[in-house]
Amino acid sequence: RTPMAGLETVLLVEDEEAVRRIATRALQANGYRVIGAADGHQALAALSGYRGRIALIITDVVMPNMDGADLAQRVRALHPDMRVLFTSGYFDDTVGKRGIFTTGSGFLPKPYAATVLLRRVREVLDGPPAGPSATGPSETVSG
Repeated sequence: RTPMAGLETVLLVEDEEAVRRIATRALQANGYRVIGAADGHQALAALSGYRGRIALIITDVVMPNMDGADLAQRVRALHPDMRVLFTSGYFDDTVGKRGIFTTGSGFLPKPYAATVLLRRVREVLDGPPAGPSATGPSETVSG
């Protein structure tokens, strides 16, 4: 295993099938179990139907029907300790204005290389835990 590898289960929410497929392969090749979802509704269904522990949600911010910020808010209402890694090509317009970062979350700008994805996943998983008292920006968020 490499320092970026892991054994955790992650829920990958990405509406672009090609991006979801490539990210899934990179994560699985490094030991992660990946549950894929094309949108927020599929993600919520997968989360409610999965009996194991999901350590992290990797979600695109800009998606049809339910954006990543709304998904994270709904998930954290049920699982306050859920860690979230947001991805987007629109940080300034969407992510920055929404104020969606809390402890236990991070951001990955698109497009991204597999090695960068793996590094950010590991940083969020190994970073400060999420929780109801988490109110400040994540220390793992970087430009």
